[in-house]
Amino acid sequence: MLPEIESFVSWLRRRSPRSSTAVHYGSDLKLFFAWINKPCMDVKVQDIDAYIEHCQKEGHAIGMVNRRLCALRSFYQFLFLHDEKAIGNPFVPKRHFIRRREQSA
Repeated sequence: MLPEIESFVSWLRRRSPRSSTAVHYGSDLKLFFAWINKPCMDVKVQDIDAYIEHCQKEGHAIGMVNRRLCALRSFYQFLFLHDEKAIGNPFVPKRHFIRRREQSA
């Protein structure tokens, strides 16, 4: 696991020790970085776009994809706040969120 992810997961555990968020977010981040195969500081907005497409082609549920995106957003916010060498967050909230279709009544 990347040391940045380990730090992030430890931070999540300290904030909310009884929550499973740290486990799930850590898993989501491992999957993303195994797929992207580049350092976290080299990830661009377009990489996250491509990951969304990848997840959709794999048939992942909208809720699952959005949780993975939330993990990425939180991870990059963490890096920005805790690492003076960190780059800006490549996650764009309005762009990197999948809306569920409205159900017709």
